[in-house]
Amino acid sequence: MKQTKKRESAACPRCGYELETTTHILQCPQQSSQLQWDSDICNLRSVLKELKTHPDIMEDISSSINAWIQANPPSMLTQVGQHQTNLSWNNFMHGFVHRSWRKTQMQYYKQCNINKSSHKWSLTLLQQILKITRGQWDHCNEALHKTNTQLVLDMSTNIEINTQYDLGTADLLKMT
Repeated sequence: MKQTKKRESAACPRCGYELETTTHILQCPQQSSQLQWDSDICNLRSVLKELKTHPDIMEDISSSINAWIQANPPSMLTQVGQHQTNLSWNNFMHGFVHRSWRKTQMQYYKQCNINKSSHKWSLTLLQQILKITRGQWDHCNEALHKTNTQLVLDMSTNIEINTQYDLGTADLLKMT
């Protein structure tokens, strides 16, 4: 934005880091950015759960994204996670998803006799990843126009709603 003279500074509007880059926008350490990530990963896990994703794949993806956000190496549970690491998690967050995710999910569907399409699964995964990435861009832009206090409150509320949704209704009192 500074290069196009739309902003006077190249600094990140969330944390003040001197040079806002694409990678920095996705890995910004500012608290509201981290809350946005927590919410996004919670949403991603919910979608993957609805798609009956292999539990190890779900854990690989969410824990590896969390590690990537912190610029740490991921700890893998599956071979497919290692394939993605070789391709890079930065690439994953930009939509370059290793093809072995789909193949592994297809094998899981067959093994569990789940009548779902691994093609649709992979498309939904890709849509969710790009939605998360876009969300970080939107969050960064919101920081220019909204107070940090309101962003933190919005994200905290969103995380709590998603947590309650994931818990389900099994432990709620029955109405008589």
